Amino acid sequence: MRISRNVIHTLFNDKGFTLLEVLIAIGIFSIIMTIVLVSFSGAMSNAEGVQKTITVYESAKGAMDRMVMDLESARVAMANTYNKPAEAEDYDPLRFVCTKDYTSGSSVSTLRFVSQAHVDLTGADEKGLAEITYYLTPDPSDETRKVLRRRDILDWEIFGEEDQELGSDPILCERVHNIEYLFYDQDGDTSESWDSDSEETEFATPMAVDIILELEAFDEEDATPFRFETTVNLPFYREEQEW
Repeated sequence: MRISRNVIHTLFNDKGFTLLEVLIAIGIFSIIMTIVLVSFSGAMSNAEGVQKTITVYESAKGAMDRMVMDLESARVAMANTYNKPAEAEDYDPLRFVCTKDYTSGSSVSTLRFVSQAHVDLTGADEKGLAEITYYLTPDPSDETRKVLRRRDILDWEIFGEEDQELGSDPILCERVHNIEYLFYDQDGDTSESWDSDSEETEFATPMAVDIILELEAFDEEDATPFRFETTVNLPFYREEQEW
């Protein structure tokens, strides 16, 4: 079979891509890869942000659940068994008190009460009434931040001894911006502090407690803190006493 010279000439003289075409193809490919990488980086950044937000919410939920459980198991002396303190140091063993400290430049609340929700960390499975204290301290790994600690003492009769050193109790929540409480009396009026052995509260205990927990955001230090709030109705309360 004979092949014409024109066909042979065509077969051996087809040109490949020119340098300009190759450069254009590389440029288009680079643009596409840049778009893909930017999109992937943004997706990863968003996923990281979502995970950090989930961490904050889980931390707040764990702390709130523990505090609600403690308060829902709180015990106070009822009117028929309560005795007015004869002296300032003669505290009621079932005292309910929240103090506020302003020495740090901002209000720092410490909540103390007696509860049946004792958590035994010794493994002995001891049960009974315990003095529960919630308070803030600087974060051991970063003193510019605060952590929420929970103190749980089964021997609740020592309640009222203010010289007990705080700061070594288990950490309940980290990255705490602040925690505040709002107490409701029998008339529905509110107060930011409470002392059931005080004339200011007429020796009553609150009916309910609002817990306002603020946790720091992960992205920027000046970002608006995450705010969580819940209300706990106490199982028992002592009405105002007239002496």
